[in-house]
Amino acid sequence: TKPKSAREASDIITKSDMLEIQLKHIEQRYHVEMLKVIPAEKLLQILEAERRFHRQMFRKMAGEGKGRRENH
Repeated sequence: TKPKSAREASDIITKSDMLEIQLKHIEQRYHVEMLKVIPAEKLLQILEAERRFHRQMFRKMAGEGKGRRENH
């Protein structure tokens, strides 16, 4: 749904930013805990693999959506 006013749009942006900050704090705590049990090099490899996976999935999903739109 579209925001009904500039104020509502601003509130949505602020809430979204706060959620992203909370997520980053959670990720940071996760990284600190993981570094207690695996070497930093291994964690970095895992994080990079995860990013590549998400990029691939995003591209795949975007490609599938594009194909559907062209057929309609």
